[in-house]
Amino acid sequence: MIITTVTTDGGAILPLGRQGEKGVRQVWFDLGYLIENFGEGTAVLVHQRNQDLAPYIVSTEQTNTNLMWTIDETDTAYEGFGRAEIRWTVDDALAKTVIYKTNVQKSLTAQTEIPEPLESWYDRMLEQIGDNQGYAEQAEQAAQDASDSADRAEHALDEINVILNAVTVETGVVQLSATLDRG
Repeated sequence: MIITTVTTDGGAILPLGRQGEKGVRQVWFDLGYLIENFGEGTAVLVHQRNQDLAPYIVSTEQTNTNLMWTIDETDTAYEGFGRAEIRWTVDDALAKTVIYKTNVQKSLTAQTEIPEPLESWYDRMLEQIGDNQGYAEQAEQAAQDASDSADRAEHALDEINVILNAVTVETGVVQLSATLDRG
């Protein structure tokens, strides 16, 4: 495993390897600068390959003061220079972005099929919003169903009370009547 460690003050060129390589290189970003200057936060790494029109979110691992990016064949699909950006978020606010150049070297045996990057962060966000909307609608329907059931139960109790109040049992001097409680 080839490990490249870089600081998060920007400007570095990140060597990602040759076209098609995967799982043999890692880039470790030292997040100390961001933590020290902007506070504890969360890092998201996006990468825009040489021929891409838009960046995609890279799968990374964040531990304490490091962000680790294991390079895969999606990241090395196109030869040439691309860009990577760390987005540092503190308390749900974007506090800092740091941009790097990336470099993938041409391979004589590079694959001909270019893998698609992971869904863009925007697509992921829209999907999550859609999922949350679905859950909210399910919860709203469950609440309405429970309310309808409670209304039906209350109506049934009212009808029973009318019947019980109408029925009286007389024995000598004692008259009995019953009312059901709703409690």
